Amino acid sequence: MNRGIDDAVSAEIQILKENRRRQRMNEGYDNWTEVESEEFWEDGELKPIDVALKLFDNIISEGKWIVLRKLRKGESDG
Repeated sequence: MNRGIDDAVSAEIQILKENRRRQRMNEGYDNWTEVESEEFWEDGELKPIDVALKLFDNIISEGKWIVLRKLRKGESDG
């Protein structure tokens, strides 16, 4: 890919992430549920690249899913 295109895509992804972060902060987590792995793979019907694209769409593009990570003892979320 062209470096300029890469930079533009990266900047757009950062904007989308920030918008989703703000949206989640306003919504809280009461209306969120864990996405089961079967839903990622659609019961084995998808290939890994399809799962990656599905994750990107649902997390970054549409903001329907969020990514959470478990904090280790003494670790901050910043």
